[in-house]
Amino acid sequence: MRFTRKVYDEIVSSSIGSGIPEQGGALFSSDGGLTIDKFIFDDKGSWSGVTYSPNVNFINDQIKRLGNEGYYFIGIIHSHPAGCTAISMGRGRGFGYTGSDEEAIIKIVSGMKGTKRLYFPVVQSLVNGRFSMRVFYGEKNNNGTVTIGEDCNIFIVEKDASNAIRREIKAHLPTNRYSHSTAIILGAGNGVELAEGLCRSGVSKFIIVDGTRFELADIRKNAMHDEVGAYKADVVARRILAINPTASVKIIRQYVDNDVTKADFACWLNNVDRRKSVVVCCEGSNDDLGIVKRLCSEYGISLLTGCTRKGYYDIAYETYLFDFWASPSAAGKREIDCFKQHYDVNFLNSVLCDKVLNFFQASSDKHRRDKAKLTPELPVVEKYEPLYTKDEISKKKVIIIGCGGSRSYAENLARSGVRHFLLIDADIYGKTNLQTQMAYEDELGASKVEVIADRIRMINPDAEVICTNDMLDESMSDEQFATLIGVDWLARPNDVLLAACTDNVIAQERCSRLALKYGLPFIMAGIYPGGRILEIIFFHPETSTVCPRCMIDKRIKANLSVDRPLPAVSNGTSVFITEQLNAYKGFISLALLLYHSATADKRFANFMDDNKWTTPIRGRKIDRNFMFLTMDARMAEHSGRAAYVQFDKWGQMGGTNYFIGGAFFRKKKPLHGCPDCGGMGKPLIFHKGKMTDTREELYS
Repeated sequence: MRFTRKVYDEIVSSSIGSGIPEQGGALFSSDGGLTIDKFIFDDKGSWSGVTYSPNVNFINDQIKRLGNEGYYFIGIIHSHPAGCTAISMGRGRGFGYTGSDEEAIIKIVSGMKGTKRLYFPVVQSLVNGRFSMRVFYGEKNNNGTVTIGEDCNIFIVEKDASNAIRREIKAHLPTNRYSHSTAIILGAGNGVELAEGLCRSGVSKFIIVDGTRFELADIRKNAMHDEVGAYKADVVARRILAINPTASVKIIRQYVDNDVTKADFACWLNNVDRRKSVVVCCEGSNDDLGIVKRLCSEYGISLLTGCTRKGYYDIAYETYLFDFWASPSAAGKREIDCFKQHYDVNFLNSVLCDKVLNFFQASSDKHRRDKAKLTPELPVVEKYEPLYTKDEISKKKVIIIGCGGSRSYAENLARSGVRHFLLIDADIYGKTNLQTQMAYEDELGASKVEVIADRIRMINPDAEVICTNDMLDESMSDEQFATLIGVDWLARPNDVLLAACTDNVIAQERCSRLALKYGLPFIMAGIYPGGRILEIIFFHPETSTVCPRCMIDKRIKANLSVDRPLPAVSNGTSVFITEQLNAYKGFISLALLLYHSATADKRFANFMDDNKWTTPIRGRKIDRNFMFLTMDARMAEHSGRAAYVQFDKWGQMGGTNYFIGGAFFRKKKPLHGCPDCGGMGKPLIFHKGKMTDTREELYS
């Protein structure tokens, strides 16, 4: 069994690995069970020094919540008293409300529909002298019985793939071409070469469905000697990850038979873009194919299958494509490819591979304009040229952390001439994002960064977009973040803008620290409850003397004083308010990127200098890099909050007239003893490189 380093360290440092024995938690996997990369401690369970009973409702809620994020429940881990390194067998007190661990495992595995194997690691806590772990599993057989065994091979792996590997893979594989497409392979035994061919061609998302194991007879076909006895789906997943460590592989150790319902099938294909994905049936009888066709028709996803017909002189490979996404009753589109003196299932896989890639390419091109239809005779005129030159803006780079509500912000920066982007977000699109984040129904379940990257390339096919499906949290070090940016870009920091578009206050503070450490221009934005007030905080290190911590120190301390950051509430915020905020963000972002430009319009080149307030007595210039936008004419009256009275005064004109959408720049003074900049009132560029680790004191 494989554990990521992060999950392994979490287990050791949690109450399971360091506390009194008989405590537990749930394990999850995002690659279908190949690697355990998520751990949730069961703080609501019942435990003592000799027994542990998981909280069923809590575990089920976590399974449902993480299932929507692409995680697969893989088992339960719990600790034992000193010397008890194995699961309890027979009758006795084990975890769960049954008798022993053995009975609990049988009950849990039997009750998990659609799951063939779950893992139940047993831990020896540090309080007993030394941490240790043994991994046991319960596996459901074809007849419904459950077999219990031990996985003696425990591997600790680093994160799915380092950012450097991801960037190298991107340089050699056309991963962006099929970023939204998923290949669902039914029958992993005959589909080994198909999966490898698709992976080498740039497909990075797979779902492998097969409940059988390799046998000795399979060595003559496509199995290795050391793979005999292993699940075919596991073997195919390992081969895919050996080619592309950044690939996403979900494993379903299940048979496709009459017991599989539409709900089961939909659970397997959770978070799949149905329009741009295809199910490939590589083995099975005609009856099995009929079941697959029924499931694909009910679920609304295309199906591709093939067979071989041997003729006298040549071999005919027949393929059938059923476009069930377009129509539940679609007839199969038949294509016949004839080759002489070829009769091999591997060659059929090559034919199927070409058909799958053609399908992915066609589905990706449906919403792209045909470049041949453009009129090259007409010169392309950049409408923003009177404001700044294309050559200058194309040399800038924007890092966007948190890509949900900032979608139009990123797209409009691309329309404004920005060519280089780094997108960081681990979230996927859900149904609620249709209302406030400019998402579309066919994008539900897709990665936000990959969707936005695709939109940017549709605006500018020459754009360079790097996607990172990770969160900027304590697991990402400063060095890893710098590697994402690149050494060349860090050498000219004025060309790089760091935009904190996340609604997490702690993440915003981390972003501002990173901008201070590397000397980058910075912008962050937020929305008050109900969308009544919008705020934008920004600085340019060469001229600004006030950092974000100076401005919102009380808010940051409030978030650090609780166990978890306070949630951001977006309910009651209209999409028009979000777009208003993105418009202001975009204008200020261009001003930060074009500060002191020799060719840009003064509205951009002099924005930071003009936006300073001079004190009337000492003549000292104070930054005005904290902007409010009032989106309610009478906030105190409509919200019932007396704290909004001051905002009403700012929005009042001529005594009784009010307006909405007004922008007010507030002057801010340095905070004495600021943890980030010291509050000395010097340009923030003086703090470049002085912070050793921006994660200090932010994460408990």
